[in-house]
Amino acid sequence: MMPQNRRNVLLGMLGACGLGTVFPGKASALSVSASEVNEAIERAVGFIKRAQRPDGTWPDRPNYEGGLTPLCLLALLNAGYGEDEAAVRRGLEQLDKFRPISTYAASLQTMVFCYVSPERYRQRIEENVRWLESKQVTDGKALGMWAFDDQGTADHIDNSMTHFAMLALYDAERVGVPVSEATWRLGLRAWNNNQNADGSWGWGPGYEGTGSMTCGGISAVLIATSRNRANALVQGDEIDCCQPTQTNPVVDRALTWLERNFRVRINPGSRFWLSYYLFSLERVGHLTSRRFIGKHDWYREGAEYLCQTQTFDGGWLADMDFEYGKDPIVSTAFSLLFLSKGRRPIVLAHLQHGPPSDWNPHQNALFNLVAHVEQKWKRTLTHQVVDLRQISPAELREIPVLFLNGRNLAALADAEREKLKEYLLNGGFLFAEQTCGDEAFDREFRAAVEAMFADDEFAKLRLLAEEHPAWYAEQQVPDSDLLELWGLDIGCRTAIIYCPHDLSCRWEIGRVGREDQLPYVVRNQVKVAQAIGANILAYATDRKPKFKDPGKGSQTEESQEEIGRGLLQIVEIRQMTNAAIAAHATENLLNQAAEHLGIRTTPQATLLSLEEVDGIEQPFLFFHGNRAFSLSAIEREKLKQFLQRGGFVFANAVGGNEAFAKSFRREIDQLFPGKFLQAIPDDSLLLTDQLGGYPIEKVPFRSYARKTDSLDSPLVTQPVTPVLEGLDFDGHYGVVFSPIDLSCLLSSSTSMLGKGYRREDAIRIAINVLVYAFNH
Repeated sequence: MMPQNRRNVLLGMLGACGLGTVFPGKASALSVSASEVNEAIERAVGFIKRAQRPDGTWPDRPNYEGGLTPLCLLALLNAGYGEDEAAVRRGLEQLDKFRPISTYAASLQTMVFCYVSPERYRQRIEENVRWLESKQVTDGKALGMWAFDDQGTADHIDNSMTHFAMLALYDAERVGVPVSEATWRLGLRAWNNNQNADGSWGWGPGYEGTGSMTCGGISAVLIATSRNRANALVQGDEIDCCQPTQTNPVVDRALTWLERNFRVRINPGSRFWLSYYLFSLERVGHLTSRRFIGKHDWYREGAEYLCQTQTFDGGWLADMDFEYGKDPIVSTAFSLLFLSKGRRPIVLAHLQHGPPSDWNPHQNALFNLVAHVEQKWKRTLTHQVVDLRQISPAELREIPVLFLNGRNLAALADAEREKLKEYLLNGGFLFAEQTCGDEAFDREFRAAVEAMFADDEFAKLRLLAEEHPAWYAEQQVPDSDLLELWGLDIGCRTAIIYCPHDLSCRWEIGRVGREDQLPYVVRNQVKVAQAIGANILAYATDRKPKFKDPGKGSQTEESQEEIGRGLLQIVEIRQMTNAAIAAHATENLLNQAAEHLGIRTTPQATLLSLEEVDGIEQPFLFFHGNRAFSLSAIEREKLKQFLQRGGFVFANAVGGNEAFAKSFRREIDQLFPGKFLQAIPDDSLLLTDQLGGYPIEKVPFRSYARKTDSLDSPLVTQPVTPVLEGLDFDGHYGVVFSPIDLSCLLSSSTSMLGKGYRREDAIRIAINVLVYAFNH
């Protein structure tokens, strides 16, 4: 995957891993914080960079030529350092020249090339894949394994190299380079044959089990199994979904051993290679979608230990056996990989309910969907499995998307449904699908949603129109029988999207790099399902790093002094809408005003009814809504008196709702017969920086164009003058209205992938209105 911006990596994910929150049971005693992990990563990066030689390589060891350079590069890349970093750039230049002759070096080089740019390095990745396949042992007791070096001896054919080879081949397939089915079958056979009776694996056949090699075995078996087994079959142009769910006794025995012997301060069963064990442990957590190994929060416990034991120079003490001696570079690289890879962004979590055959009938589906989205977004992602009975509301709020599917919802208790409702009301998102064509799930899901929101007459599942970003946020969805999506809106966002068709069945057979092997009809169904899944995840998460605020606009000393008298306050009128709509819009606007204008503001808006606006000190009222409304005679009179006293009203239609816009215009017309809202010209003082705001001439605006045969997004972006309407009172505006949404863009919990302005432009427009209001 393409490395993402370093700042985004360091700041973006630790919340999703749960650092900084309280966890149930044993994990609650842990004290490591996100800032401590960030600092540990930065210090480790410094150590790795200082160890680099002037030519861009890192020092090798006998029998491992060319292995340490890709290991260190992989650690830097996963920590968020891309090719704009000199150390990475120099290292890649040398790595590109190197032709590996050992399994270890070839595997790590492949992982680096897959991460940096699979397009640019595709030929090299293909060469390494073919080389690794050729070095797999094809007969004898070591059948299916790999060797340390090019020649290979009985003593140098082991599980560690087999683990690395299969990790590299897995990365290659995820970027579209195919690996032969025979290679996966032989690899799986090797691990199955070499497992100890207690479920563990050792360095080689017959060796006592260790944590590092047991984790390596779990990862390799899961990888090989997913390459050779699916819970959906392709029969000609038909897909047979929901094949019998198969257990994996080899993995089950190994996980039982790992749970029983779990440690993070030692490599269970060995005095050496703790850092390699932690690296392998992260792979297990990722590939099993587990946050807990038994009762252990594996990432938090490992991160806490590494933060406690990091040396003053940013490294970790050498933990290898006699072959590596006291060199700390390898242990530091593996430790950095654990910290960095373990906190990769969680894009969604699978809700567990009832038996696995119900909630997880397609066991590879979400792995394949996430791999598809990783290619689209060019960033590493992961998903987890969560149980509503065990996860706390605070932990649940850290998850951006919950995925719910199955045959029925009978196992979902009332308490769990209430927890789910709270999650949705606090900004969460639910992506649901009916699985295996069982109509019981459809009935139960619709009934559950109706019961959860029985107190809100507007919160209903409705068919999504073609203008909804679920159809095009990532790519336009091709025509298909799967084109039926239902949504429920909470405030100015869609909080639930439900598909009554089996998408996960198509994801199950949609392995990255293997789609072209499917029959045309089936391949089209897979593309449709992938597009819908990617679009919904893009809509729910914004698919982009945290918003970077625009630079400060210029402002005069006079306007700064004028606005700075006392505290800036906004009075919000909400009787025409419910409190959940864009609930943080005014709060965020006040924060933006404080930051960009350098003024003091109240922390929150004051909430009043129109009957209560008599005598308020701050003459600024804020209206927003997303449905039709009508004021009473008393409310209308109070609003008229407020404006006649010199008050100012700023309003916008949430989500660009036309019914609200029509109602607002009608109410203003009734207040002052003969006066009406008119378009504010593009040369208005309100759109300049003369009062202390921003110069705004043209801003990018996304509009929806009807579907075409192209798979490109039907959103068209073009520059426009902000669309604002004003009511003039003797040469100045007393009312400013935006029929285009601003509130959703100001609200921190809202997706920005639909029609309208960019968020930074909405902030500028709103701040300019504030500045204008308090200067007139």
